[in-house]
Amino acid sequence: MLLNDEWIIGFFEGEGSLTWGKWNCEREKNSYVRYQPVVNIAQKERRILEDIQRHLGFGHISSYKGYHRWNCGGFKECRKFVLFIQNRLKSETKQSQLERWLFVFPTLMNNTEGYGHSCKAEEIEPRIKEWKEKYVNGNETIPV
Repeated sequence: MLLNDEWIIGFFEGEGSLTWGKWNCEREKNSYVRYQPVVNIAQKERRILEDIQRHLGFGHISSYKGYHRWNCGGFKECRKFVLFIQNRLKSETKQSQLERWLFVFPTLMNNTEGYGHSCKAEEIEPRIKEWKEKYVNGNETIPV
């Protein structure tokens, strides 16, 4: 399949999501929580995601029960993806989701060195709390 940037951006607008991962880390006697930005595109046809991965030159594909997901995680890959879609989204809804997601990860676009995969909870949890207060709707779903 021959893809171009606009096709991939449109496909992301329809099938993609912006989220974050949270996990507990333990090192010797210390434990802490870390957060990582994540971009996903889900699809039944793996070949389409393979073509997207080949075109972009980054990301990973996983499969579960007949569904496939291309994703990129961490500051370096997510920053690449944001730079790819930035100012090119046609969907006002997806643009709004991107802005809300970047609100949680304000350092993502300043991370020009490409370092860091995640950030510590104390750096991000106050922003998540503020984000939830601003954007969580009445039925407790988070519109990202």
